[in-house]
Amino acid sequence: MLLALAGCVEETRRPSPGSGSRTPATLPEGYVLDGPIASPAFTARNINASVRAVIEPLGTVPFDGLVLPLVSPDATRLVTQTGSPPTWGTTLASPDAGPALRTRLEVYDITQAPPQRIRLESPLEPGVLLGRSADERGFLVEEPRPDGARRIGIASWTTGTIDWLADEPGVVFSGGVLTPTGDLIASRRDIMSPDSALWSRKLGELASDQDVAYTFPFVSGIDGELGVLELTPMRGTTLTWWTYASGQPILRARRRLSNDSAMIGAYQATDPFRGLAPGTDEARPGVLVFSAQSGRVVFFEPTHADLVPLVDKSISGAWVRDDAGWSVLLTTPEGLVHQRLVSSDGVWEALPAAKVLADVYVPRATRSAERPYVLIGPSGQGATRRLSIVGLRLLFDNESAG
Repeated sequence: MLLALAGCVEETRRPSPGSGSRTPATLPEGYVLDGPIASPAFTARNINASVRAVIEPLGTVPFDGLVLPLVSPDATRLVTQTGSPPTWGTTLASPDAGPALRTRLEVYDITQAPPQRIRLESPLEPGVLLGRSADERGFLVEEPRPDGARRIGIASWTTGTIDWLADEPGVVFSGGVLTPTGDLIASRRDIMSPDSALWSRKLGELASDQDVAYTFPFVSGIDGELGVLELTPMRGTTLTWWTYASGQPILRARRRLSNDSAMIGAYQATDPFRGLAPGTDEARPGVLVFSAQSGRVVFFEPTHADLVPLVDKSISGAWVRDDAGWSVLLTTPEGLVHQRLVSSDGVWEALPAAKVLADVYVPRATRSAERPYVLIGPSGQGATRRLSIVGLRLLFDNESAG
């Protein structure tokens, strides 16, 4: 059943900064994320605007209470991690990581309601963990090995067969993501080393430094550009932006996110944005990250190394593109909201947000025209190990529910 949620919001432009002058974004401090990304605290302010949308309830799927599912680019399938969640050491690929033999991955057909589990030709073995991104071929998986190593592969949506993309004896590959052209970017470290390098399957090592852990890389949609979090005892957590199209990595921008260099903080900053590898025709103006120090999602604009603060206490989000420009869908403790972004002389700002849904959903972007977003949220009725799945299409000016 399709439900059209009608409402309206007036988006008004705030005064633009004076031409020729720029003020770096400053963010409040003191907010610390308490608990997993998937379980936000319900303490945000009311958001009293709304936008029109078409929603498609799809049913529920199981999960392990920690890791949210990935959705296929065509919005027809979903993979979820079930069973007992791995330890944090295993999740973060720490030196104390162990096997997760009670963790399983299950693939569901979400063209049907309720979703139907797909019996794969090559079932995924227990202990294979869900990775951070997916494309048309399949979804990334990571497997801790008995000797402490860790490998990354891509599992087929249709068969479950795994093609191991990063697998070396004595080496830990982790936090991998797929680029728009299908390359794998990941962290790479020797088993006994605390430092990790930024690594490409096609180009090899992109960046490495003593006492630096390059962790949880991410892409924006522009081929040959990527971001990564650098963790150092002296500088804390720093977001850096790199260009490597020529094969020689060039550092473009750097911005400190936190004075803390804990791996769990880096995981919380990037994990809500797992999913589709953006296409080269969908170059976004930057990337979204969660800042525990500011208590919200921020938009990192690499040209000026700006951090643009978005809705207070937002924890996850996805990019939206329409004729009016760029905007974002944001997960907040009081529901899903839509926030428009505008640029003047290269300086970005966020306009007041409009409420889309009252329930707390994490959006996953797809390439489906009928279902551009798949929402993942709590199933209600006291179920802690099941998630509600909803298809979403936003309605802009001159569009109808159809």
